[in-house]
Amino acid sequence: MSSGTNGIDLSHYNHPLDLSKIAGLDFVIAKRTEGTDPALVDTSFDSWAEQARAHNLAFGAYHVFHAQTHNARRQAEWFIEHVKPRSGWSLWVDYEEAGFGPSPADDAEQLGLFNMTIKYHFHAQKTGIYTNGDGLARIRPYLYETNYNALWYATVGQPMMAQSSPPWQVHQYTIVNGIDRDHSVWSREQWDAYTAW
Repeated sequence: MSSGTNGIDLSHYNHPLDLSKIAGLDFVIAKRTEGTDPALVDTSFDSWAEQARAHNLAFGAYHVFHAQTHNARRQAEWFIEHVKPRSGWSLWVDYEEAGFGPSPADDAEQLGLFNMTIKYHFHAQKTGIYTNGDGLARIRPYLYETNYNALWYATVGQPMMAQSSPPWQVHQYTIVNGIDRDHSVWSREQWDAYTAW
């Protein structure tokens, strides 16, 4: 394994899970919301946040984005309402095929509105995009419109890959015992600097 930090991403599908049983864990990113559906607010989130705090792990939250609904601002506000952003937490928007809208340019605009809405309410908050090869290829020409600060790139089932263009900061590269495994080029100090307000 290359230098940097190692982590996992979680949702209610992984609950319950004792994070102290996972060796070499540096960070956790947990699902909180999807679209604006109350039924899809992840009820395991607080448990992951508390365990991360107890074990001194870097922590983040993600929102599963639906660009096709054209309500990016409302989705961002929904995410904020349920995450309650704070210094020390990373925030991510999950952009995958199920959430693709009518065109790449339109999707990039919607992602930009989502990210800028968060930053409007929390001026120092940085936001990252989670996506796979299909998603990145789709919005790559319009990335400048998305107002993102970091890339979390998924190539699950493939070996640890060299840096892509644009470069990723977090890489989801495999699944072990039903748990998504991630690697970051950031040290813990860099995680802390990135997430600090």
